Amino acid sequence: RTLEGRKEVLGEEHPDTLTSMISLALILHDQRKYDEAEALCRRTLEGRKEVLGEEHPDTFTSMNNFAIFFHGQRKYDEAEPLYRRALEGRKEVFGEEHPDYCLARLCFCALLSQKKKKKFHYHRLVAARVLLLGLVAYITLY
Repeated sequence: RTLEGRKEVLGEEHPDTLTSMISLALILHDQRKYDEAEALCRRTLEGRKEVLGEEHPDTFTSMNNFAIFFHGQRKYDEAEPLYRRALEGRKEVFGEEHPDYCLARLCFCALLSQKKKKKFHYHRLVAARVLLLGLVAYITLY
């Protein structure tokens, strides 16, 4: 109902409508309605690209979310390019010490570890976790 209401009032391309779409996609994914969830993830990503542009932080968040969606289904080949692009974009926009970059790096390293594509990425995964936890602790303290 929330999504339909936002579409009516704000329009389908409004950022708040797109946020509701991804929330619904996550619910559908948890219910194992993967086809419906994938369609909403795809629509959200395309909507954010159209409305906000390819280089907007929210677009990178949608890419990362879509990659997580595929990763959870073990569709590693579909997840990898999305993770790569989200990681590269967040590095360009935020820098390597920003929590959003660290989260993207953590997800990407976990994927590479699971694919067993590059075993040496495990130490990068640990480093990303430490950096992310350190930043979260720092933000919490201040």
